[in-house]
Amino acid sequence: MKIFLLRHGMTARADNDLDRRLTDDGIAVLKEVVGRQISEMTNVSQIHSGPMGRIQQTATIAGEVIAYKGELTVNESLTKLTRGEEIVATLESVDLSDGDVLLVSHESSLCNLLTYLTNEDILMSNSSLTAIEVESLNKGEGKLLWQESPNSREIKRTSSFVDQF
Repeated sequence: MKIFLLRHGMTARADNDLDRRLTDDGIAVLKEVVGRQISEMTNVSQIHSGPMGRIQQTATIAGEVIAYKGELTVNESLTKLTRGEEIVATLESVDLSDGDVLLVSHESSLCNLLTYLTNEDILMSNSSLTAIEVESLNKGEGKLLWQESPNSREIKRTSSFVDQF
């Protein structure tokens, strides 16, 4: 099974973080990035989105690009700074036997999950899409396949926490 991780697109400023929405440019870039990988995502049978508006907006747009026909699942574990094992616990409670999964959230929670599953430490810019192959959701047993970002197809590995700034 493949797990696709998608970071939300670029957002506009707002008085309240919960009210932030994608900009027109953010939507265009998101469509372009996901569109480059349509052929890789034909077997997506579930899309899980974090609860924030910009995350759900990103998930909906990605679903439209890949012609996803199912329901969008709002997953409370896909919030900022959620630990990888917490997301895995949520995924273990759903049936993952019928295809691949797209998870849409913030960089922190997606990178935490990626590190948990693959032992890889990478960065994900806005609208980045990353693919992991897993046979199980066990720690360290996943394989990082590729990363598609707005400006690069290179996997952005980090060497230290400072690389994130």
